[in-house]
Amino acid sequence: MITRFSHWSLAVANVDRSASFYESILGCTRIENPIRKTAGVLASEPRAAVQLEQDGQRFQLLERDAVASPSPRKPQCNHLGLSHLTVAIDSADSLVPELERRGVAVRHHTLGSFVDDREAGDHQFLFEDPDGNLIETFAPADALSWNVFTAPGSTPAPPERAPGEGLVQHLSHFSLGISDPESTLPFYERVMGLELVAVMEWEGVGPSRVMDVGDASLTTWLLTRDGQRIEIIHFARPASPPRSLHGDQLGLSHFTVEVDDVASTAASLEDFGIAVKTVPGMDDGAPGLLFTDPEGNLIQAISTKGDE
Repeated sequence: MITRFSHWSLAVANVDRSASFYESILGCTRIENPIRKTAGVLASEPRAAVQLEQDGQRFQLLERDAVASPSPRKPQCNHLGLSHLTVAIDSADSLVPELERRGVAVRHHTLGSFVDDREAGDHQFLFEDPDGNLIETFAPADALSWNVFTAPGSTPAPPERAPGEGLVQHLSHFSLGISDPESTLPFYERVMGLELVAVMEWEGVGPSRVMDVGDASLTTWLLTRDGQRIEIIHFARPASPPRSLHGDQLGLSHFTVEVDDVASTAASLEDFGIAVKTVPGMDDGAPGLLFTDPEGNLIQAISTKGDE
């Protein structure tokens, strides 16, 4: 069935501006190999696309001719779809002034800590990418604890960073906001093949401040596959607002997975009760599949066998 979780795709207003941000601030590097795509995965074909990678996380930035977006657009951590990205940093004291010097929007009022431990210091806060997508920070206790998605003692040493490779230490994970854990979590474990690493419950002053949503109670599930690290997040309060699933919005566009056989994957998905659309128009002529998760997020499946 699904052999690899390939990447996230984010719709952006200006791909050059966003790519520059992710390269200079988060230290991401461009992947030169073009991403194969299924025709019809987007409401309109992208005008430009850039594929990026950092610390095993792979994602694509897509720019289209026309993008509909609420005005003003102010994403929040309890929004459905892309909630936020999380990065490891050295210190808020040194990072915040440099972000501001570079014209990055920082939400100063979110500075604090999820954990009520004064010795840990206030190093968690939100800042925004050029499209307003949220990035959450944390300061790891040591060189290895930036990656909470692997068991203690098995976390590989982080790669060395050369000067100028970004302002943050590491890109930890993406967070996917959901409304219905009972149906969505089994989908990502059983259908998408992600491994559940941990479950965490959060509430109180710390999460409420850092997440910038007021009085908050939330649950997070940490899942991983093929180097991709995903935090699935559900807010008991405040409730997530309804999400537009039109294909011309900024933020999360779709996920891409790889499969070894399109026909058998389609049959397996249908056995799970998932509606599947077969699309013949891959870049290299190979067929692909389109389907959605229980939240309505679009997923494209591409074949690794070429034309079937």
